[in-house]
Amino acid sequence: MVQSLVLRRCTLSRYDALFEFLRDAPQRLRRVQRWRHYRNLPEKAYETVEQHSLVSVWLMGAMLALEKAEGTHALNEARLLLAASLHDVGEGEIGIDLPYAMKRDSLLKAPLAEYEHRHVLQLLDAFPKIVGEEFKRAYALESEAGQTLDGDFFNAVERVGYMLFAVEYVERGCEDLIVVFERQHAALVAYSERFSSVRQLYAPYRSYVEQRLAKAAEKQAPAPTADANAKTDTPPSDDDGKAGAR
Repeated sequence: MVQSLVLRRCTLSRYDALFEFLRDAPQRLRRVQRWRHYRNLPEKAYETVEQHSLVSVWLMGAMLALEKAEGTHALNEARLLLAASLHDVGEGEIGIDLPYAMKRDSLLKAPLAEYEHRHVLQLLDAFPKIVGEEFKRAYALESEAGQTLDGDFFNAVERVGYMLFAVEYVERGCEDLIVVFERQHAALVAYSERFSSVRQLYAPYRSYVEQRLAKAAEKQAPAPTADANAKTDTPPSDDDGKAGAR
């Protein structure tokens, strides 16, 4: 009898943890804003993690529908959709969306990722076991890029989302976001060869992105020096200039 009461209390506390997450997580995600570290981006363009998570689920659903119509890949739709809703839940737990430079810094990348990952696993471990394990499998999907088909597709959906956001504001004059083009374009071109949904969604923007990247590369190219100009002059000839005409 005592054991059954203890078990019931433990089970109730696990469901309480799940219900608390369902109640509080949206509010925590709503408090954290994304894209703030781009200086030229207007404040009204900032996106909460809650908004990003919802848009990610919709985008995932749209791209899964396109893939299903193509019939090329056998994707785990339930896991991918749950992953789309959960992938940034750690930002709500730690209360900040870190700038890209910090996430990629060689000294900070590993400990920051470990800190966020540990918080999320502690959160999910408190759920009823079956639920917690299912959520953890979905949350782990983001780390499977380059290892599994579902991991690569999840990564492709994320990149499409970043690009769709960036294109809108680059067109409005926010030049800072061209760096998103630089980070995402090559990967999206490669994913376009594998996934019909990426190809269809990126095609309307691809030429524009390539034009802007070419223009940005021209701006960054160093100006030719006097020595460089001298090397391009027509070489001297003993044939009264005929070598230059060949």
